[in-house]
Amino acid sequence: MSEHMLARRGDPETSHIAAQMALPLIGTHAERIELALKRHGPQTADELTMTTGLNTWQIARRLPELERDGKAHPIAGVARLSMAGRPERVWSASP
Repeated sequence: MSEHMLARRGDPETSHIAAQMALPLIGTHAERIELALKRHGPQTADELTMTTGLNTWQIARRLPELERDGKAHPIAGVARLSMAGRPERVWSASP
């Protein structure tokens, strides 16, 4: 994954610097999320914060990548309420 996927062309320079700094952590975050889904079963992004120690922003950035890579997927038609009371998709590790 490149820095360009983490920061948009029009973003300020600080965002591009932060994206460069984050590149070494990406695999770690994705691996933590995938492992949590495998060990603890299907979870929402909010629930993943508790099992991974990552914040919801970090998780929200990695879930689409895990889906694209075939490592996780949202369960169709299944949602649970977030801590804020909004419906959230429930994600599962792919077999």
